[in-house]
Amino acid sequence: MWGRDDLRKTRVYQEGQEEILEKTVPLLLEKGMTIEDIAQHFKLPIETLQKFASQK
Repeated sequence: MWGRDDLRKTRVYQEGQEEILEKTVPLLLEKGMTIEDIAQHFKLPIETLQKFASQK
């Protein structure tokens, strides 16, 4: 039986997460949040989010 952790390891899940961050991070930055605020909210490293911050 598949667990939540197993699902998170799949390529489809990871690509979906990246797509969400690609769209969400620039919007949150426009609203005035800092990259540190966003990282804390999503519990992700700042380095992970920085690549999405410069895409828009």
